[in-house]
Amino acid sequence: MSELSRDDVLKANDCVVEKVEVPGWKGYVYVKMMTGEERARFFEGTKKDEPDGQTWARQCVCSVVDKDGKPLFTDADIPELVKKNGAVLQRLSMISSRINGLTESALREMVKNSGSGQSGDSISGSAANSEE
Repeated sequence: MSELSRDDVLKANDCVVEKVEVPGWKGYVYVKMMTGEERARFFEGTKKDEPDGQTWARQCVCSVVDKDGKPLFTDADIPELVKKNGAVLQRLSMISSRINGLTESALREMVKNSGSGQSGDSISGSAANSEE
């Protein structure tokens, strides 16, 4: 392994993108690794006592993209996204968490630091088998 220069780092394609079939939506989307800016926005956007569905939707805003890597959603879409199938949102959130190295403990720490009083044992929970 060699020492990296500034240009090496800035030119590196370090964004993992995964195509994810979504039977509940009758198609597929791409889930990507968040940039530093997107990751910070995701963590900072978590509000006190935010329900899991809101967090899942916020995570989709930060990591679900089209084939060209452009975000499919914006923060303005969150109120509509939370109305979508919860199993789909949860599954996409879990895939995003895996790609982004967001462990259950990291998510718990995020919620703790945001002052959230979420009750229950799960933030990401276990994905439901049915998306329809």
